[in-house]
Amino acid sequence: MAFPEFQTKEVLNKVLNSGQDALNVDLSDSVTVTVDSEFPAAAALADDSGNPTTTSVGSHLLGYDSGNTNWNRVEVDDVGHLQIDVLSITAGDNNIGNVDIASALPAGSNTIGVVDLGSTDNAVLDAMAASLALLDNSISSGNELQVDVVAALPTGSNTIGVVNLSATDNAVLDTIDAVLDTIKTDTGTIDADTNAINTATVASQAALEKMLYGNALVITAIHGSGSTQDLSGTYEALYVGVGGDVVVTMVGTGNFTFKNVASGQLLPIRITHVVNTNTTATNMIALKA
Repeated sequence: MAFPEFQTKEVLNKVLNSGQDALNVDLSDSVTVTVDSEFPAAAALADDSGNPTTTSVGSHLLGYDSGNTNWNRVEVDDVGHLQIDVLSITAGDNNIGNVDIASALPAGSNTIGVVDLGSTDNAVLDAMAASLALLDNSISSGNELQVDVVAALPTGSNTIGVVNLSATDNAVLDTIDAVLDTIKTDTGTIDADTNAINTATVASQAALEKMLYGNALVITAIHGSGSTQDLSGTYEALYVGVGGDVVVTMVGTGNFTFKNVASGQLLPIRITHVVNTNTTATNMIALKA
């Protein structure tokens, strides 16, 4: 038996969509549905990936503004360069302040733009620049540092200019200078005394050497026997073996008589002759170095 048309549509409307060209299905139980799409299989992201051959998915690169809890778009310039605005720098950082890039940078430039410093910083930099300019002017082509001496230096002087010291420093140097002068004077006195001692020592040594006799001559001149004995030179001493009187010719003063000379006595006299007349001592020996 055939159903009336309105009854057929009434039943089908419960399972057809509004266009009546597809079947609406109510899923009352969990089922697995395989979707045929153009997305690639899920995989971990990796660097240097090849260009995808599937349908691309667009996305928006946003930055989070934590102060206002907003998401804002990241900006680029007309050719795709990422724009970064440095708004503030934390106190105590190793930074130089806010950097304002006022104009495009030259290709290959290592600069970051124009740095706006305060008047104090600029003054410091100006002073540094002036000092560097002076230093540059003081360096010759051979890289030697040139020193300008205000006043002419004395010939042979080892100084390089005038050093200004404080009053205290000058007082200390004056004290040191006075002490050095005293030492110099004392040294001169010591040196003079040393020279005198040296002279006396040399003289004493010479006299001592003369007392160390190396030459001797037997005296034969005796009263009543022989004649005056010429010693043919100057002798430094006369040894008397048996005591008595001795008459001798002294160097530069003539004849002298030494009365009652003891036996075994050494007369340290410089003589050239022993006179036989009135000479009663015997066994005498003339001595010299």
